[in-house]
Amino acid sequence: MIDLQLALPEGFLEEDERAGFTVTRQMKEVWAVQLDLLAEFDRVCKKHHIVYYASGGTMLGAVRHQGFIPWDDDIDLMMLRTEYDKLCMIAEEEFRHPYFFQTEYTDKGSLRGHAQLRNSLTTAILSTERDKHFRFNQGIFIDIFPLDSVTPDETLFAEQAKEALTLRKKYMRYARWSIRYCEPSGNSIKGLMKRCAHAVLGEKIA
Repeated sequence: MIDLQLALPEGFLEEDERAGFTVTRQMKEVWAVQLDLLAEFDRVCKKHHIVYYASGGTMLGAVRHQGFIPWDDDIDLMMLRTEYDKLCMIAEEEFRHPYFFQTEYTDKGSLRGHAQLRNSLTTAILSTERDKHFRFNQGIFIDIFPLDSVTPDETLFAEQAKEALTLRKKYMRYARWSIRYCEPSGNSIKGLMKRCAHAVLGEKIA
């Protein structure tokens, strides 16, 4: 277990059973790192009067379990776009190693579409990304989602959603050919093609 700034309650890391589910020590260690990230995030938000909320399973767990959902392994936060933009402006000067505020602007190729605060001394590779050799920071993280306003017109909303999905697919397609996003594996044909594409197109796909 790495050293954390957050002081954990006595016995926090011990395995126990909650709602019929066994929470292992390993899961508790992940929770501990995430709670430490949350404490640091909360410190920065309070300092700059930035308002945020718990969302998704984090909010459900806080109400139903007075903490984490026993089988959940992440923390989800959300904030209005204006608050999110303010956070992005001050994040670089406020979060210091091992805390890393990750967006596409601070860590090229992360391509999450939202921010994550990570602990750079840890590793948390998603099962879907285990063999991808991604080059961006993959420490244990908490998610920070921006809330954007949308049109109340159903037809325009459908068009807006379609355009957003099209853009996401486009950028993911570009990213797969960028060596900044994913290190080419070995001397495979795809790896060689990726290096050639990057050499020719450079920053257009980086």
